[in-house]
Amino acid sequence: MGRNAVAFVSLSLAIGLFGCNGGGSSGGETFDSPSEIVGGKELNVELTVSEQRNKIGDLEFVSSVYNGDYVAPVLRIKPGGVINLKLRNLNPQQPSNVHYHGLEVSPQGNSDNVFVQVEPENCFEYRIQIPENDRGGMMWYHSHMMGLSETQVFNGLSGGLIIDGLQDNLPFLKGVKERVMILKDIQAEADGTVTVPDYSKPTLRSINGIVRPSISIRPGETQLWRIGNVGANLFYNLAVEGHDFVEIARDGEVRVAPLRQASLMLPPGARSEVLITGAATAGTYAFKTLAIDTGPDGDPTPEELMGTLVVSGSAATPVTVPSTLMPSADLREQPVTKRRRIVFSENNDAGLFYINNQLYSPSRDDVVLPLGSLEEWQLVNNSQELHTFHIHQTDFQITARNGQPEEFRGYQDTVDIDVGGTVTVLIPFKNPVQVGRFVFHCHILEHEDGGMMQNIVVYDPANPKGVPDDRMTQGKVCS
Repeated sequence: MGRNAVAFVSLSLAIGLFGCNGGGSSGGETFDSPSEIVGGKELNVELTVSEQRNKIGDLEFVSSVYNGDYVAPVLRIKPGGVINLKLRNLNPQQPSNVHYHGLEVSPQGNSDNVFVQVEPENCFEYRIQIPENDRGGMMWYHSHMMGLSETQVFNGLSGGLIIDGLQDNLPFLKGVKERVMILKDIQAEADGTVTVPDYSKPTLRSINGIVRPSISIRPGETQLWRIGNVGANLFYNLAVEGHDFVEIARDGEVRVAPLRQASLMLPPGARSEVLITGAATAGTYAFKTLAIDTGPDGDPTPEELMGTLVVSGSAATPVTVPSTLMPSADLREQPVTKRRRIVFSENNDAGLFYINNQLYSPSRDDVVLPLGSLEEWQLVNNSQELHTFHIHQTDFQITARNGQPEEFRGYQDTVDIDVGGTVTVLIPFKNPVQVGRFVFHCHILEHEDGGMMQNIVVYDPANPKGVPDDRMTQGKVCS
């Protein structure tokens, strides 16, 4: 990732992650779900940003978090509902804001407006209208403060967001045990302060703030794991020894058909909802993130033990997963209105990151297009490390990777681009709620803050007033 490409021996090697059946605890379950704030058609929530002392594993640290806890609450709401969220910023040094990652909602005003700036001691009241036709899935929320995203998300300003409805749309999930897994990593100085990550040093990964939890499952039991990579920079390639994942949704979008895979690649910002079925043989099975080669200029991402799956108890009957899930429109069957080439590059020595040879400018509109467009973008990685493309307010369909056609599996909002590689995507700009100004960027937040982001404006040709410029939206003094 540019700043630190020095290899190191990780903490995992010291604790012996290479054991087969029998690495990890064989005792009771230590996994715990994150706290939730649940709404029906309306969710009223207040998030307070402040510096607090927390402890993850044996590491004590002071960082800027939501509501006093490094593990922020999961927000849960129904399709068609409204999130009324008051952000109270008590961090004495930095402004902040909230982005609702994955939601196809308005980017204007007090909705998902990433140009909002809430200064210290100020508040801002968001109102997010969830689409009535949302099919249900895992999203997340996090700080998107320009130039401070990496620092604030790494400190802990991120949490899960679930739109209910997945079990209603996929009836075979009724009665299946659900587990929410929030993936983060943290480092601290000797005095406990947290700044920006330095991946030449060990980083402590956790699931819901728990280091290497044991997770219980019965032989043959099928569970639904909703996994979100809500950290700042790290990739995960998850695998459970002796088990496969069956992915049924990606980035909050139900797959057209289930996808069985031995490992699950989650770039920064990505989410996956998978089914896992306990092995017929009781025992303990290592739950790892596998080593990832992020490129010559990338940060080291060694194999780590994330936890242990403990298979025990009476046998259960596995869930039968249908061969098709939910239909979605194949965008390749629709006419493309414009094609663009989006090139990611960097100056590794200077720590600068570019899109189409430009550093980010909040005052410059880089892509302007009319509502009703379907665009094809070729994403090109001209650097020596992985990058992760993400766009706000909409999803996309991958049609090719490195020149090879991709099977249609549905939509997503985040994708990694190989070193020297390409990914071709179709992006629909047809929902009227998309009208406004928003951004696309690399979701390695070091890169975003270093310049790898651009503004996009979607305008309605039928509206002579155009798109309001609310890039200077400010919070108010807290009452």
